[in-house]
Amino acid sequence: VRYPKMLVLEMAADKPNDIAYLVSFIRPKIGVVTAVGPAHLQTFHTLERIAQEKGRLVEALPDDGYAILNQADPLVAKMAQKTKAQVLYFVPQDGDIALAVAKKMAHLFGIHHLPPLPSLKGRLNLLAGINNSLVIDDTYNANPLSVAYALKQLKKLAQQHLAKRRIAVLGDMLELGRGAAQWHRQIGRMAHSYADLLLTTGQLAKEMAEAGGGRFFQDKKALIAYLKKEIRPGDLVLVKASRKMKFEEITQAIIKESKWK
Repeated sequence: VRYPKMLVLEMAADKPNDIAYLVSFIRPKIGVVTAVGPAHLQTFHTLERIAQEKGRLVEALPDDGYAILNQADPLVAKMAQKTKAQVLYFVPQDGDIALAVAKKMAHLFGIHHLPPLPSLKGRLNLLAGINNSLVIDDTYNANPLSVAYALKQLKKLAQQHLAKRRIAVLGDMLELGRGAAQWHRQIGRMAHSYADLLLTTGQLAKEMAEAGGGRFFQDKKALIAYLKKEIRPGDLVLVKASRKMKFEEITQAIIKESKWK
């Protein structure tokens, strides 16, 4: 069997003890913790418990390993106290965590030049939209932290591309537990500041529309029909929701042609 010299794995956790189980048979030498955000609160209940579970990764690192931590996130930075490994910090520029991690890893392995990072399907892809618009396809998944970042990117890209109007098409952020309605209202208020037009669909997304002065639709079909009539030349449209909402169907309806086969 030809094993790879280097293997990059995601230590995913949607409930307590998931990472503890993974590191019981996977022995990483390098561990990266990017952020602690309000995801899977339905099972973890608090951010501190999420941090505790993610901390299992750095606890499992060996003496000659490396813990790469986000210094800008207090709950992540505190994990330095839990590891025997050497701690390396990164600080995201403009909120771009992936690029910051890539640069830190490259430095660790003596790589001095990074090629452009390839875009991943459903993750902030900028696509040509109908009627001479642009669409930000960020439909892979959603939680309050990632939606907040996406809204900031909507504003930033609108400035870069001289967009005439910013449209946020948002759906439910799932698995947020008892505070789900509050999180959706908070994002709705943020969207009011970052978008000229807020459109939502989903049981919880109705809270977004009400808090953000947006327009709520009973289903994706109605929202798509409205978008096709409403989108104008120069519009920049952000599409984002949790995976189970299947908002890629909205993206497909309002782009000229998919780059993903």
